[in-house]
Amino acid sequence: DSPAPAYAVSIARWAAKEQGLTRRVPVRCNARISGPLVTGLARPTLLLPETLPPEEELAMICLHEMAHCRRGDLWYMLLLEAARAMHWYSPPVHFLVRAARQDIEMACDESAAANKPAAWRRQYCEALLHALECPAGPVLTTRFGVGKSQITARLRQIMKPGRMRRGLLAFCAGALAVTLCCCAVRLEPASTSRTNTEEEAPVWVDITQPE
Repeated sequence: DSPAPAYAVSIARWAAKEQGLTRRVPVRCNARISGPLVTGLARPTLLLPETLPPEEELAMICLHEMAHCRRGDLWYMLLLEAARAMHWYSPPVHFLVRAARQDIEMACDESAAANKPAAWRRQYCEALLHALECPAGPVLTTRFGVGKSQITARLRQIMKPGRMRRGLLAFCAGALAVTLCCCAVRLEPASTSRTNTEEEAPVWVDITQPE
């Protein structure tokens, strides 16, 4: 990693303040990534690529990534990946993990675009489309970019904000149900019949002969 340019650090600090973050998030540049992301469970760090987007687009991206930091989304992602690893054989769990990850990204979109005019939201959508070309980062990292399967839902949510579904809650309920089904053990009480046998009292025989 290398130090980020001063203007990028200033934009990131502005975004953190806008998102209500009280702790400072380090900002670094990394030559091995193609798009901005947040990494680090104990100490979240914003990593930027060496080739930075325009300042206005960078500000939008930083708002999104700082929303991840404020919400503690990396811990949620750890929980999701742990559930996926435990239930690797279950297609419903994989589906719920993908739905929960999408809802996490949409919640950060909603936070970044809160109270913004329509023109700003359109530019935010353009920034998302630019990020389509960026490959996904490591597992326990956030990513401003989006897969092609999610782009329609996210663009619709940004341009027409409203009540969004909470897939994370559905995932937790579904994962709990799967866990209970997999871990439940059918116990049949062993019925042991006790036979009460009465012990016969010893018979004492008098072998003495009378006189």
